[in-house]
Amino acid sequence: MRRSFVSRWNLALATLALIAAAGMVVSACNGGDDDDDDDNAGDDDADDDDSGGNPWVWTDPDAECADLAEQDSFEPCRNCVIQCNLAGESLIDLSEGPCVAEQIVTGWACDIVHSPPDPVDDIADNQCAQYPELVPNIINVTPECRFVQAL
Repeated sequence: MRRSFVSRWNLALATLALIAAAGMVVSACNGGDDDDDDDNAGDDDADDDDSGGNPWVWTDPDAECADLAEQDSFEPCRNCVIQCNLAGESLIDLSEGPCVAEQIVTGWACDIVHSPPDPVDDIADNQCAQYPELVPNIINVTPECRFVQAL
């Protein structure tokens, strides 16, 4: 009888851990949870009390790429905006216009550029090295992960 209880208990704990992990994934995909100390549910502004929080504001990939919905560049655009957001959340400096991904999906690179263009965008170290020779297409987004163009 004890063995059956222990097995059920372990199963219950594993189930709870799986639910918690799924919640964290959903939260990350939705731009994080409301971890500030104000009373506005869903308002993840910087008016929280804990210092050192990441001030990154998640850019909605579907909204940014909506104009491309019927084109082949829609999915690469979404993935580029997502990768840009993840880089920003990780406190990677995007202000210099780095290449976010040499191949975001097959045949597509993801590069940060300024709009309007900035001279820093022309520096070779800030460009995707495989574009256009090895990767024929590129998505350009701003350092704030706003869609600029698909080439």
